[in-house]
Amino acid sequence: MTVLTEGGTEEVRVPRAQRQAPTLDDEKTGEITKLAIDLEREMGWPVDLEFAYYANDLYLLQCRPITTLSHQGLRQQTITL
Repeated sequence: MTVLTEGGTEEVRVPRAQRQAPTLDDEKTGEITKLAIDLEREMGWPVDLEFAYYANDLYLLQCRPITTLSHQGLRQQTITL
C-alpha cells in the first residue's frame, strides 16, 4: 500500500488480516449507490463518478456521462433503497 510520508510516499506492507477485508462498509456503499442513482436521475443518463471519503464524509470528485454503453442486451432494473 502507498502511504503519505513527510518526504513524499512510501510502500508499506498490508497486514494479512486486512488484505481480504472490504474497503467500504454497507452504509458507505449505500450512500454511494444513492448518490449515483440521484445523479443519473438528475442528469438523465448513466454516470461514471469518482468519489472519496475524508473524515467519514463523502465527496464527489467528478461526474460524467457514460458514453461507452451499448443498449443491446441492457434491461431495466429497479433498485429500492
